[in-house]
Amino acid sequence: MTRCVFNRRPDQRESQSGLLTVKTFEGKEIIVMMRDKSSRGVGFEIMKGKDARRIRKGQEVSISCNWNPAMIPKARFRVQNINGFRVGVLVKR
Repeated sequence: MTRCVFNRRPDQRESQSGLLTVKTFEGKEIIVMMRDKSSRGVGFEIMKGKDARRIRKGQEVSISCNWNPAMIPKARFRVQNINGFRVGVLVKR
């Protein structure tokens, strides 16, 4: 059996790598590794299994980037997709 995943994003993604801090509105802080970003959102990977249970699809989070604060907009994000330890979030409009 072959498994395929098609990526149908309307926006161009650019690969990025670096540590981010994800803050849930319940007050939890999670350190994650950014994998890519686009004009509408960010893709990241959760590095610890116990932190994966703190993120839910549809949840609102904020993201901060200490090494380049201008890279991530100061906005609320909504968790759009979770696939294992990979998470995709979109800017909440």
